[in-house]
Amino acid sequence: MKRLNEILPAACVCLAMLFASCTKAPEPVQENEPSGQENDPSGQGDGQEDVTFTPEDLQMVDLGLSVKWASKNLDAAAPADAGGRFAWGELKAKESFSWDNYAWGEDMSKYNADDGKLVLDPEDDAAQMALEGYWRMPTKQEWEELKSTSNCSWNWETKNGISGYTVTSLRNGNSIFLPCAKAATEASYWSASLSGNAVRSAYMLTFDEGKTSVLISARKTGLFIRPVNGAEFRIVTPAATIMHNTETLDVEVVSSLEYHITSTPDWIEEASVEELGLGRKMHHFNVSVNETEESRTGVIVFCNQDNQCVPFSVTQRQNQGVNWNKEFFHRSLMMRFTATWCGWCPYMADAVKVAQSTLPGKIVPLNLHASDSDLAFSQTNTLANQYNIKGYPTGIADGRAEINNTSDSNYTASVIVAAVKETEQYYPVTAAIGLNSSISGSTLNVDVTLYLRKAEDYKFTLMVTESGIICPQADYHTNSYVNDYQHDDIARISVTAAKGDAISSPGEMSVVEKHYSTTIPSSYNKSNLKLVAYVQRAFGSQTEKSSGSYGGYYVDNAVVVPVGQEFKPDYAE
Repeated sequence: MKRLNEILPAACVCLAMLFASCTKAPEPVQENEPSGQENDPSGQGDGQEDVTFTPEDLQMVDLGLSVKWASKNLDAAAPADAGGRFAWGELKAKESFSWDNYAWGEDMSKYNADDGKLVLDPEDDAAQMALEGYWRMPTKQEWEELKSTSNCSWNWETKNGISGYTVTSLRNGNSIFLPCAKAATEASYWSASLSGNAVRSAYMLTFDEGKTSVLISARKTGLFIRPVNGAEFRIVTPAATIMHNTETLDVEVVSSLEYHITSTPDWIEEASVEELGLGRKMHHFNVSVNETEESRTGVIVFCNQDNQCVPFSVTQRQNQGVNWNKEFFHRSLMMRFTATWCGWCPYMADAVKVAQSTLPGKIVPLNLHASDSDLAFSQTNTLANQYNIKGYPTGIADGRAEINNTSDSNYTASVIVAAVKETEQYYPVTAAIGLNSSISGSTLNVDVTLYLRKAEDYKFTLMVTESGIICPQADYHTNSYVNDYQHDDIARISVTAAKGDAISSPGEMSVVEKHYSTTIPSSYNKSNLKLVAYVQRAFGSQTEKSSGSYGGYYVDNAVVVPVGQEFKPDYAE
């Protein structure tokens, strides 16, 4: 689109400053790759295509700890042999390690933020799949237990020309040897534990002469494996939170002993048990619908033949009360890219206010200040690049329609109103948003409930804005700076990714619940903070009306709610 040419000579100052600051693309964000052992440059991995470890001479060494340790590494011919190198969660030793040949890909198709898995499943544990019995890879906690100087002594020595540590129990004097590869003076061993803060990485034990550490390494990295053996009795996921209308519940138990269920809440009933193999069972339960407005919590207790008991805690949410038979009330998102140095920007601010008065309650404002503005927002460049912003001010209605500025605020307001009505005409709303927030000290907690009518591709964005900020503003209404200019609805914090977090809808008429927390700087006025939340929906097969090429999504619905107030979905009249 071309800008209207109602440009006053004074605009040159603003535009010169603009293009000096906005023509430079923002620096790309580099993903931090965790430290750790990378590809083996010496090619000392054994290169086997399959796990061919033979356990005839494998011994269980009792160090007086929670598990027994293997006498040698996986794929090793002898205790002083380092064996093969494995990527985390792969069953085959190999020589070359990269994201391109990693089993779960660079996008982490398993063991990611969505599936919530923090420990390798048995079928992805190289030790468990190669050996009979209760052999498996050690967890992070078991490496830390072995590493503790109150449990074991670690002595650096050489056996058969191989350097490594002899680890001796301080409880019973038994020992194991952890070798390096040939001619190497350091080594790293995988655990079965994923890094919860960085799903591209998993925990490992790494050492050289004089130092041992439990750190994280990229999952693609080739490391050694030392199996452990221990009878287990545990619940894979010890707790769950379910929706009010969830009718079934699955609980996976891993046990080497016989066990039974001793108690369940009166609203949960055992239905069936499924044998999964490798000591695992999946228990299926029927759950009654919670019709109340209060959540409820119960415990399912499993006890084995040695009278050891493990609890599974389940919380069922209250009835969310959404009426799928009614049409959700629609609100449009009006982004305004602005800056304190831009004299034309107050004109569009006025236009947004006029549009809001024309369509009461229908427009959610979000003001994004440039990186060199006095009210700079850290994510403005990210969104400016997405929406191809070439000059300030520029508006984007519903993530699809560009709103150009003019010196006639009433005219600009009419363009905004037309864009909002076009959204409602061609894109019937499919999402509603529920918010509940509170501040404790400097921590803002937000519970979000998304009601998604269609099984579509969605994204969700949550931001914190502040109003009532007094800050000087260039203003061509007066041809000068206004020192006591009041700025409202200013983007401060992007709680989610600025472009939105992907939301996977399980089906039509689904409810997705999220919890977020963020820190509020002391310089912000907490009483003037609001939450701006919006759901983006992929155009899909829908015809794009007056839409730019902004990434294939438009804003389906938006809300703005003062922090500390609860907001429930509302409906069109």
